Amino acid sequence: MPAFDATPGANAVNERSPLAGAELRPIPKSLTILSNRTCLTLSGMLGGFGEGFMLPLVIVSAYVLHMTSNLLVIGAVPALAFGVRPIGTLIASWLLGTSKRRKPWVFSAHLIRAGAAGLIAWIAWQEGVDSSDRLRTFLITYGVFAFFSGFASFSANSLARMALAQENRNRIFDLRTILAAAAGVVAGATIHELFNDGGQSLSRSFSLLFIAAAVSFAASAFFVLLVREASGQLPRNAPSPGGTTAHGRSMQTFRRFVLVRMLVAAAATADVFLIVFAVLELGMQADFLGYCAIAFSAGLLGGLLLWRLLRESILARSVLQVGTVLRIAPPLIAVMIPYLQESAYYQEHTSTNAVPHWLIVAAFATLGCSAASIGIGGYAFVTSISTSMTPWFASVTTAILAPVSLLGIGAGWVARNWGFDILFAVALALSLVALLACGLLPVTAIRQPQTGAGVATPAPGHLNTSRFLIR
Repeated sequence: MPAFDATPGANAVNERSPLAGAELRPIPKSLTILSNRTCLTLSGMLGGFGEGFMLPLVIVSAYVLHMTSNLLVIGAVPALAFGVRPIGTLIASWLLGTSKRRKPWVFSAHLIRAGAAGLIAWIAWQEGVDSSDRLRTFLITYGVFAFFSGFASFSANSLARMALAQENRNRIFDLRTILAAAAGVVAGATIHELFNDGGQSLSRSFSLLFIAAAVSFAASAFFVLLVREASGQLPRNAPSPGGTTAHGRSMQTFRRFVLVRMLVAAAATADVFLIVFAVLELGMQADFLGYCAIAFSAGLLGGLLLWRLLRESILARSVLQVGTVLRIAPPLIAVMIPYLQESAYYQEHTSTNAVPHWLIVAAFATLGCSAASIGIGGYAFVTSISTSMTPWFASVTTAILAPVSLLGIGAGWVARNWGFDILFAVALALSLVALLACGLLPVTAIRQPQTGAGVATPAPGHLNTSRFLIR
């Protein structure tokens, strides 16, 4: 009888040695074609390129106007674009807060967003469809697109924070944001050329824009798929202890900030009617949609570059105030245009509406610069209140601003019953009140980027322009 071998596993009949290489391991860096920095940068740039073809304030509102003249329905555009999208952001924050894997969520959200854009293109391409059915299907699909746009944006930032080295993270975030805005300018030029060509019907031209957006979003999803993910949960900063004097001051300052943001968001619900006003009242043609898209993206890009240069010597409240001041210009321009047209000097020196059209383009340029200023200044301000509570501040701000977007339907009701002049006058008044409310905010400096392991959110100093602050 053979002797018993005391070595563990020597007498087990079915026991096998582990197969070398069968365990789950990250993809070796040597086997990847592109680095995480390159993949995330290209993904962000292509995402910005796609969003340039589907700007809610320009393209989407113009397409809805093409389908219906009901101003209440047109007012649903900001409710979907800026109301449903934050819901996707909040759900992504909740789902990814405890998840060790982010890449499947990010890729799925990007893919669904591309699919929704493709479905919107198919809806616009179809001919012989009842207009009410087309409009209803479009609004439902656009709501799905807005939801997964918010989900994709937040989850992509979450993936980037874990996939990038701390010393490169802030620079890549800056680069992605700037390139996305620059891609929006290119998209605006493409829009102008498409509508200026005149070879397609208006519905087919919009469909081609949505096809371009879907392709860009699909390409963005492809580069997300190439990212080498670092598994693990995001580090969390401990929140400020409740009941202390510092916590009480932080909460009081945050409540004032939310008041300012609510006033700005309420005034912004009238922005979607700038295009409607220009088309219905000023006779603006479709080729000017490209100029408006270029102006908005160029203003956004200019604001990003400006505050990136000045962020080491500027106060967070000052940046926020500049953004609020710029918000006064668009409704002011819209209110002044009818008086300009009625002036004797204008009637003697021009017989077209070219000047009002270019004034509308200028209004969109100020909107873009205002969006960059409010995005950077708002994020820097809440970070200066309490770095550890910044994620909580961001979530609460998102949750509060989402229902404010429903005022877009009310803005449509005001325009329908009292006219565009009253609507823009109300928006102008709200912007002025928001500017006065900025005086209630304390003076705080923009803090420098932090690279500690405990920082869960992008560093305060970088160009964070997340959608919960750009409205």
